[in-house]
Amino acid sequence: MKMEMSYRDKIILIVLFIILILVGGFFALIRPKYKELKVSKEALEVVRTEWEGIEKKFEQIPIIQKAITKNYEEAKKEAKVFENTAFVSANESWTHEKSSYEIDEYLQSAIDECELKVEAFTLDEVDSEEMSYYFIEPDVVTHSLLEAADVNGNHAEKVAKIMKENTVLNERQVAEVMVQNLQLTVNCKRENLMKFLAKIDEDNNAVLVTTVNIENYQFDESESPSAGGAGDEAAVIQKVEPNTGTSRVIINISFYSAVPIDEPDLGEIA
Repeated sequence: MKMEMSYRDKIILIVLFIILILVGGFFALIRPKYKELKVSKEALEVVRTEWEGIEKKFEQIPIIQKAITKNYEEAKKEAKVFENTAFVSANESWTHEKSSYEIDEYLQSAIDECELKVEAFTLDEVDSEEMSYYFIEPDVVTHSLLEAADVNGNHAEKVAKIMKENTVLNERQVAEVMVQNLQLTVNCKRENLMKFLAKIDEDNNAVLVTTVNIENYQFDESESPSAGGAGDEAAVIQKVEPNTGTSRVIINISFYSAVPIDEPDLGEIA
């Protein structure tokens, strides 16, 4: 028997068919796109977080630039003592003979002004030398009974504070600088020697007097008067007042130098 569908059934069938198409379309087209959108949103959040971090770093750039510039200016002032004019030509041309000549010329004017009679002048070749940090190492005495009594760690904490500077400086890397050593042997009066040492001390260059060896530290002179018929008897040695004579003096001097730090290229500071 043939059954005919009513109008109502046809409408229901059409609606079901449309629903099936929509559901199929959702699973076939919309759902994958939805998944892609969800993944894209998650990726967007990650990128946004990264971007915010980058923006914060960009905001720190001017602050960092100013801090670097400040440190450079302070370091430049501290390092200026090692910008030795006697090594300018050597640093520019890498010819150390020029520094030897300039040191000789530099000292000659001081020698002449202080009226030193030069007996020997020995100038070593340019070399490198480590510049160790100068600091006082505290002599902290401890013993087993003290350590046993320090149950709260108060003594250990005090010792750590006392030794902090020593510990930090011991761990720092020691830098090297250029150096040229010379030995000057002269004959002079005491006041002239002191005048010469004062000129070296007042010099703006990195010059250091390492040792001064004075043979006649009283700077007196021995005179031998005539024996007055004493025959073979030894002549009496007569001493004059101290600081009225001369002495042979050996002076060791070191000239240090370091190339000045380059100014960092930071671009424009915002």
